[in-house]
Amino acid sequence: TSAGSTYGESGGFVNQIDGLPTDPDFGTNGGYYWSYFHATVAADGTLAAWQYYTSSAADSRPQQGEAEGWLLTRSWEPTGPAVDRVFDAPAATSTATSTATATPTASETATATASASGSATATATSTATATATASGTPPTRSVSSAATKAATFITKHLPTADDGAGAEVAAVLGLATTQQCSYAPTIRSLVASLTGEAAAYIAGNPGRAANLAIMVSALGLDPTDFGGVDLIQAITSGTNPDGSVGSFPSAYTQALAVIALSRAGSSVPADLVTSLLSFQDSNGGFGYEWDGTFYTDPDSTALGIQALTAVGGHQAAVDQALAWAAANKNSDGYWTNYSPVDSTGLLGSAVQLAGGDADAALAWVQGQQLTGGGFPNELDGASADLLATSNALYLLTGTTMLDVRLGLAACPAGGSDPAATTQGAADNAELAATGSSPLLFPLGLAGIGLVALGGVLIISRRDWRRAQ
Repeated sequence: TSAGSTYGESGGFVNQIDGLPTDPDFGTNGGYYWSYFHATVAADGTLAAWQYYTSSAADSRPQQGEAEGWLLTRSWEPTGPAVDRVFDAPAATSTATSTATATPTASETATATASASGSATATATSTATATATASGTPPTRSVSSAATKAATFITKHLPTADDGAGAEVAAVLGLATTQQCSYAPTIRSLVASLTGEAAAYIAGNPGRAANLAIMVSALGLDPTDFGGVDLIQAITSGTNPDGSVGSFPSAYTQALAVIALSRAGSSVPADLVTSLLSFQDSNGGFGYEWDGTFYTDPDSTALGIQALTAVGGHQAAVDQALAWAAANKNSDGYWTNYSPVDSTGLLGSAVQLAGGDADAALAWVQGQQLTGGGFPNELDGASADLLATSNALYLLTGTTMLDVRLGLAACPAGGSDPAATTQGAADNAELAATGSSPLLFPLGLAGIGLVALGGVLIISRRDWRRAQ
């Protein structure tokens, strides 16, 4: 209303804005409905990725520095209004005109006016008028539509308490790869949960402490005081006299510890790096020993590359790991493992970090994305998996565990996003009074199958990684 639009509603659903659709009856108007979004407004007037609301318009409380978006569509999986700017900086009040394309109108024009206060409203109708205000300069980056869809999938299928803290950490890091403040409310909600779970999660497990410390540092928080525990102390106290970490040393755990200490600005003991190098096979891959046999794998190699990059001075070892990655990559661009998307997201991004070519890996991962935005944990699978989707985002955004970051302090407080107050949209659940529909897509977080050879080992490894 403050933006000058008129609206109609029926049964608690917004069914008409500015007279569109001309027939507000969903059953007779060809299935058009108004889907409801919000986005963070940067200081220069650009918008972060549009986020799908799962609360009703009546329950939303737009905050300064946010934009409200309504999209007239027939798609049940819309990506938001085709509006990416609501005003031009640095003028306090200005008018900007841009061209937007959205369903079902082939070409539309959005007009925005910046004001000193209030939220922004952008409607993808024939002419959209918006009032916008920016507060602060949150970190932003340009992300692909594939990355936006993957991050949106995460917000709609957040891990539950049954999935464990490790799944929450993975979801946070996946969202943080986008550097979009629009995901900050969801991240803050997950962080609040992790704060209460931290002590129990890391108890006796320095690898978990390292994993959590990486997340905490990535968000600009203090890893020496998170949830009442000192994560850095937990890593160092869990390091054995020979420099190995934890009761089941491996390249993966060693690398997590190196990355965590490096990101926290703490010194990395030389014997910890030496122990990491002891888990590099003569063929260049990193891995772990099980029952007297040494196994190399893409995930361990990915983190090994990142850890050695963090400390520097080990280019020969990094080059050997890159050679292993090139030699073991499938002709289609992925690395064979229990979860190819999972592993290709991790190793592909590590190869990029080290200056290698990961174009084929990126193209393959993009081809694995499902309709709802998620990724499967099985080759050409049909069910989306939260961990696979989170790790795919590293490659989709060109980010690794070494450099992923989204400083929460720079993101405006308040507001809401698709999952800030709920554990994701339940499958086939009805959204309250939005005129929108949830993703009708099942969440499969486990879905691990046996293999004929080494099945017990692979499942044990998979569960252990999830526990991280």
